[in-house]
Amino acid sequence: MRLWPIALCALLLAGPAHSATISIVNGSDNTVCSGISGGTCSGDSGVFGTDFGAAWDSTASGGGTATLGSTAQAFISANGVVAIDGGGDGTKNLNFNRNFTLNITAGGSESWRVDLNASILGLHAQRGDGAASAVGNQQDGSTSISTVTTTVNGSNYNIGGSSRSVDCANSCESSAQFSNSLATTTVLTGTGNASVGITLDFDLSAFTNDGCNGSICSSASGGEESGTLFGRQSVIDQAVDEYSTWGRSIGPDGYNGTFTLTVVPEPSTALLLVGGLGGLALFGSRQKRS
Repeated sequence: MRLWPIALCALLLAGPAHSATISIVNGSDNTVCSGISGGTCSGDSGVFGTDFGAAWDSTASGGGTATLGSTAQAFISANGVVAIDGGGDGTKNLNFNRNFTLNITAGGSESWRVDLNASILGLHAQRGDGAASAVGNQQDGSTSISTVTTTVNGSNYNIGGSSRSVDCANSCESSAQFSNSLATTTVLTGTGNASVGITLDFDLSAFTNDGCNGSICSSASGGEESGTLFGRQSVIDQAVDEYSTWGRSIGPDGYNGTFTLTVVPEPSTALLLVGGLGGLALFGSRQKRS
């Protein structure tokens, strides 16, 4: 029995070794808050006094090595919160704009593909802060999160936003979850090493109206608290921002983006594979005839 055809085909099928690595590093931060006391916002304690507050946070982690037929992943997560007390009638905003760098190391010949899966999860909340004896409903508190955009190498990939408006009674606690996701999308392809920019952008807002609806209104009604809760428990003076009030865990909330690196066969490797399979088939047919 001749073994060299089998050995040759096995060598052809094996082809050259392929591997590539993926990683994400934090870059510059362009986050802006408007309507927040002092015109600033923070990724640290996030405490801005008793009237209202906003905070944000972000991380980049993960990475690893992908070989032909396997994958490696890197991650971006971000979250924020805007909460307002009815005494601070008006609109407050948090614009989160964070830059990252995605690095692919693949030598000079390995071909690869990067896919993106992304999702957002959070809570809109209104809470009455008027006296229990007051009459009428506090007037039109609203919250929103804009379309969340992940920009990869200049191309935008959007996840839909959400908004909510509620007239909240003096003692009500009203909330609604929002969530959206982006299905697997190929955002990059290439060969060899690459370093590209990623930007994550979203806007949170909350609005309160220090007034009252109804035929009879009491000044004790005040205005409700409103909050867009996006995975961050930060403004400790605002009960609307306490996730425990709404029976939620902050763990999975916020933005989560997963970048998956896959090493793909080059045309030459594909030809080797076809040739190897063809050789095995030819050898098998000859063995049957003999």
